[in-house]
Amino acid sequence: MMRILAEESPFLEQVSIDEAFVDISPGRFSNEHPIVVADRIQKNVRSLGISCSIGLGTSKTIAKIASDIDKPNGLTVVYPGRESNFLQPLPVRKLSGIGARAEQRLNELGINTLGQLAQTEQSVLSSVFGKNTELMIARCKGLDASPVVGDADTKSVSNEMTFSINLTDINEIRQAVVMLCAKVGRRLRRKQLKGYTFTLKVRYDDLSIRTAQRTVDHPADDEQQFAPLLCDLITEVWQPGQELRLIGIATSSFDSRPEQLSLFESSELGVQTSIDPQSGREPKRAHKRSLIEATDKVRDRFGESAVRYGRELHFNEMHTGTIAQKDDCLSDQQ
Repeated sequence: MMRILAEESPFLEQVSIDEAFVDISPGRFSNEHPIVVADRIQKNVRSLGISCSIGLGTSKTIAKIASDIDKPNGLTVVYPGRESNFLQPLPVRKLSGIGARAEQRLNELGINTLGQLAQTEQSVLSSVFGKNTELMIARCKGLDASPVVGDADTKSVSNEMTFSINLTDINEIRQAVVMLCAKVGRRLRRKQLKGYTFTLKVRYDDLSIRTAQRTVDHPADDEQQFAPLLCDLITEVWQPGQELRLIGIATSSFDSRPEQLSLFESSELGVQTSIDPQSGREPKRAHKRSLIEATDKVRDRFGESAVRYGRELHFNEMHTGTIAQKDDCLSDQQ
């Protein structure tokens, strides 16, 4: 489920095994209406054989409460400007952070609803909430401004796909690897990360798994740099005649490290290249990098599907939909 959420926005904050906040504010990552995104999330989660309830709101407090209103598989939307009307009649226990003991103390003060709590003087509530009193009053009014943030360092950035038809042709396998590399590269650049270690994972028709890995001298976030490397690893995990059910790509080792510099090599994976004496850069590489950056900007503004390669359309038709493209692995999920 978290993988599905990560596909919709890089602003993902997982708070428990089955709960998370996702910032899908229009313009931050996608221009789609949040309801459209929420409907797609529910559809993709259902393909896993489970259901989810979603709350949409202008703050994490509103979204959390709204997600509990209509279960299972509900979608509750609190439109901007309607936060107060939504919160006022609800019992105080609906607000996260108010447990049984705090509820009892509030009830003893004659405070039973969030509307009543929002109108109570801060001095009266300080005995219940202490230093968090001001924050709790703001949340009761729908004024929670806390951002959606991750709570762990990224250990790897990865993407995988399970195919409805097993892959047996080397050209098709290479195309799948290149497609997944593009998705990983996109995520790396969004996170402003560059990796040293690249891993190719395959799952055969009998569900057994094999991986191959390479660590390079210089970190990369550009799929045009590391896709050829991963294509070269195919022969280490696949032989003609074998059927591949799944292919996955992962990048890791983001920590900076000392590098041996050379007068005769570019800084791209240690591969010798020709350099333009005037610009000091490899002409073709500079052009390709500009193209990738331009593509990223288009997708940031208009959504991930705004610019797509033909191979993506081909493999989208072969996606089983049972395993979402993989999200970033966090340190507490290793």
